[in-house]
Amino acid sequence: MSSIIKVNNVQNTSGETIIKKDGTVTTVGNTGDSVVTTGVTTLGGTTTILGNTAADTDGKIILNCSQNTHGIGIQAPPHSAAATYTLTLPINTGTNQQVLTTNGSGVLAWANDQVITGFPTITSASPASVVTSTVTSVVLAGTNFLAGCTVELVNSTTGAILLPASFVINSTTQITLSVNISVNGAYFVRVENTNGLAGRSSSALITVSTGPQWQTATGTLGTIVGGFSGTVATVVATGDATLAYSVLSGSSQILLQTSSGGANCTFNTSTGVISSSNFALNDGTATTYNFTIRVTDGDGQTADRAFSLTSSYGATGGGQFN
Repeated sequence: MSSIIKVNNVQNTSGETIIKKDGTVTTVGNTGDSVVTTGVTTLGGTTTILGNTAADTDGKIILNCSQNTHGIGIQAPPHSAAATYTLTLPINTGTNQQVLTTNGSGVLAWANDQVITGFPTITSASPASVVTSTVTSVVLAGTNFLAGCTVELVNSTTGAILLPASFVINSTTQITLSVNISVNGAYFVRVENTNGLAGRSSSALITVSTGPQWQTATGTLGTIVGGFSGTVATVVATGDATLAYSVLSGSSQILLQTSSGGANCTFNTSTGVISSSNFALNDGTATTYNFTIRVTDGDGQTADRAFSLTSSYGATGGGQFN
């Protein structure tokens, strides 16, 4: 059988009150004690550590180590501050290098600290080439892209600063820009976080140019006598950098096909010249060959154009007709 002792006061052997219950107020310790200065008030789930009016000391909680030789304390502001507020802790422990922030109403949350996080860096842009006055989505890669950061494009020649039409911070390592730039040139990318820490790409990551322009009209390049040998046709494009031509894969390869059914041509990727030593293999069947050629400039910008060549038979004297 258990026993219950009901008391309002607990004293030590010296007769000092250690715990005292008076109505809704429970006092632990006495004035001047090092554990609790004056008392604890418990009411409706709230525990209050009282200050010491006589000693003019503020309420304080000390959490000791296991050996009670060291401890840390949380202490109320002084009476002169007239401070009355509640701090509500976050629901989890946060992640590495995050700091505790407040919403201004005492609700605490974990957030990235921009000083700890460091300067933003920009390492790449994709695509790296943008056609003049064309809306283009460009993905930036880097580090330390934080909420609220700004993005600028800096012309490497004039220093003129342009802003993207819009952008989205996908993560701390990626930003997606929407750009529409009317001035040709090479552009550095600059990102600045809200605390003033900023970084600029070490090189001009984005090049803006008109891109290659086709001068040869789309469509037929002519009708060629089967078995013809020589230059069949030449396609021409212009651009602001060295150009390279290529025949697209797939059905377009019929232009270069040397087996039955192919046009049996060769293509100079530097000059755009189409040649043959035996056009269409002189197979006796009039055929139209459809193909697409791509031109690429030194900035990696491309333009495609569809063409065709037709073989013919029955004309005397041979030759090229285009």
